[in-house]
Amino acid sequence: AIGYRPHLPLAGAEAAGRQNERRNALKRLGVAGLGMMQVMMYAIAVYLAGEGGIEPAYEKLMQWASLAMTTPVVFYSAAVFYRNAWRDIKAGQAGMDVPVSIAILAGFCGSLVGVGSQSGEVYFDSVCMFTFLLLIGRFIELNVRRKYFDDINLSNTFVPTSARLETSKELVNI
Repeated sequence: AIGYRPHLPLAGAEAAGRQNERRNALKRLGVAGLGMMQVMMYAIAVYLAGEGGIEPAYEKLMQWASLAMTTPVVFYSAAVFYRNAWRDIKAGQAGMDVPVSIAILAGFCGSLVGVGSQSGEVYFDSVCMFTFLLLIGRFIELNVRRKYFDDINLSNTFVPTSARLETSKELVNI
């Protein structure tokens, strides 16, 4: 009910599950990274040109291109935040994914309104950058956690399953 799936620790299935989780995290990170780079390429031209330094038609073209590049980041890469936020809300708690999801969706929807209404600011670059940096943090955490559990499993293989207690009177197998 709180978002954890119980499972028996099977050596092969556990390793395959962790490998699959890592592969999915890398895919999400790759999409977010590519989207972030492309959107920043469009945004930097507008930032450097300053007020009135770029024709409005080209600025709108760059905003529409930014929208196209941001959409996969918001709906694919950031989906992990939405799932976790929904799980937290259903459990009656507000974890870190709730404000993250609100920020990503608010930035995207606000920018979408700005592009659609032909006025206002767009923040597609901020949305992509925010998602990318958070996914990097998640990926690092995933790798550290995996290494920790690998070390724990390795140390458990060296722990004997039984012991023999010798006292002055008798021998007892434990």
